[in-house]
Amino acid sequence: MNKRFSILLTTCGAWGLILVAAIAFFLLGQENEDDSEGRILLQECSEKLSILGSSLKTYTEQNAGAFPGELEDLLRKGLLNDNLVLLCPSKQFHYVYIGERLNTKTVSPEMPVIFDRINNHRGCINVLFADFQVRTISMQNASYSSLVPLIKRLNPQEQENLKQKFKLLDKIFFLK
Repeated sequence: MNKRFSILLTTCGAWGLILVAAIAFFLLGQENEDDSEGRILLQECSEKLSILGSSLKTYTEQNAGAFPGELEDLLRKGLLNDNLVLLCPSKQFHYVYIGERLNTKTVSPEMPVIFDRINNHRGCINVLFADFQVRTISMQNASYSSLVPLIKRLNPQEQENLKQKFKLLDKIFFLK
């Protein structure tokens, strides 16, 4: 009887180890798939912002450097033919546009114009700047205000304007 119990215990232990290993493999594999999918969505988002940047560049060239009042103006003017470009592929939320009063002739190239909503991508955010370049910025905190120190080479007035816009966005999105 003691020998049977020992065999049963050994068998159950072996199956238990197999089960734990299978669960661990599944969870680790799932995390890698999530990371891989996240990187793909981040890249697709960056590509969409590049398309928006090209359309905005054409718009500003046709309008004495002025950015449009809203992104939908690009669709109305025929500079974009797909309204899905206005949505981040990660969460399907509309991009945040703050270029409505900007002009390429007077704004610093480092001024953000369009960006993701916070938490669309894990730990980072894609930003289209006034020079029509897209960059991915790593984030420590989940707030727009935390981006202000990460954006360099703005004149003091632009820095203050950006700080005010980001505070307002934090209030809207995070009820702060």
